[in-house]
Amino acid sequence: MRRVSTPSLALSVLDDLARDALDPAYTAAAARRAALTDPGTVDPDATEPDATEPDATEPDATEPDAVEPDATEPGGRRRAWAVWLVLGVLGVAMAFAVHRQSVQAPAVERARTALIADVRSRTAADRALAARIDGLRAETARQRAVALGRSRSGAALNARIAGLETAAGDTAVHGAGVTLRLADAPADPPAGAGPAGAGSAPADILAPVAGRILDRDVADAANALWAAGARAVSVGGVRLTATTAIRTAGDTILVGFTPLQSPYDLVAVGDPGRLAAGVTGSAAGRRLAGYHTTFGIGFSVARGPALTVPAATVTMPRLARESAR
Repeated sequence: MRRVSTPSLALSVLDDLARDALDPAYTAAAARRAALTDPGTVDPDATEPDATEPDATEPDATEPDAVEPDATEPGGRRRAWAVWLVLGVLGVAMAFAVHRQSVQAPAVERARTALIADVRSRTAADRALAARIDGLRAETARQRAVALGRSRSGAALNARIAGLETAAGDTAVHGAGVTLRLADAPADPPAGAGPAGAGSAPADILAPVAGRILDRDVADAANALWAAGARAVSVGGVRLTATTAIRTAGDTILVGFTPLQSPYDLVAVGDPGRLAAGVTGSAAGRRLAGYHTTFGIGFSVARGPALTVPAATVTMPRLARESAR
């Protein structure tokens, strides 16, 4: 049996493709167009014209137009394939991006939920530890008072320790005082607030940023309470001491290391009348009152007969020395 050579077969296929590159229908259409252009050329498929048929020299409405050369040329086909290839690659890339986004979205949401749960858990643990510390401090103070109360010198020493603890913020303070509340302006300011109501505001006030209470406003209010004779002051439940800082981290006000949100309640223990008059009559009080009138920021002072300023988290000194007497 004779064996067919593979290269010969491949060459014959290539010859057929080169010889019959165009579809027969396109070849016939090209021949008819050439016959119409050259009167001396006879169209092999043409028949005798009939009276009812349209004139042979006029283009047939049903006959397809000749294909543009660039659509059948190899270069035109290559361009068309390139366009389809680019569209295919873009489609695959878009499908991959959508799939990746759909896969990553649940993972991101799970991570966010886990972080929120962790923050809440640690916050609850910190509050529990703080409550335990307060209980241990109270028990220590009670036992110390019992031990020192057995002698006159011990009682005097206990009174001195209590005074120093109050000044350092190591113990809670109870008594009459005032509550000063500062709050961001509402989303819809009250009628009359804004530039139209600026006539009753001091001329030297600085407009707050977007109607928000800033750290300097809280610090100025606290200083006004101290100047009015407050024995102890807290902001948002955080006791103020000589080492407590009031600052801003991003859009959040930090008192010490505790982030706070509006409204900000400043509780001060002392003479209620003196504290209220001292705050409203101070430069900080007049400025905050102007903010309230002009921009709708919350500013109010309320007296209370029984208020509590909690103890502060006092950091024990690492290095101490006795002062000269």
